[in-house]
Amino acid sequence: MQRIPPCGRIVDHRGKDRLLLIFSPELRDARLTEQTLDIQRNRAGLLERDMVVYRVVMNGESNCDGSVIDDRTAREIRSQFGVPDQAFQVILVGKDGTVKLRRLTPTPLRQVFSLVDSMPMRRREMRERKGEVPEQPPDDAGPQ
Repeated sequence: MQRIPPCGRIVDHRGKDRLLLIFSPELRDARLTEQTLDIQRNRAGLLERDMVVYRVVMNGESNCDGSVIDDRTAREIRSQFGVPDQAFQVILVGKDGTVKLRRLTPTPLRQVFSLVDSMPMRRREMRERKGEVPEQPPDDAGPQ
């Protein structure tokens, strides 16, 4: 069953979702395209890890897991995480609301998943799911 994520305020996700925030100055930025393709290839892994993807674009449409978010909300998210208008960044936010990873370049999801899977809360989730093996992208899923 695919869940429908709440979108809008970042604080609404605390305790429920991990966030992957992708900031880009333009929709046609090659880094955004690269990151988006990796996300599309690894949807199941994101869902399994309770991850919601925000794509925050300075000059273009921003969205939360495909649902459009307004420009005001996008600016607030950019400001909240201290991302300059013309910057590209990838930020992972844990269920506790803290930043776990911040990168200035596209980041392979296999690295993000590895980090998430090493976190105590995620390890507990995996134990509670009685040994389900998390889905990992193949080693050749894209550039490092």
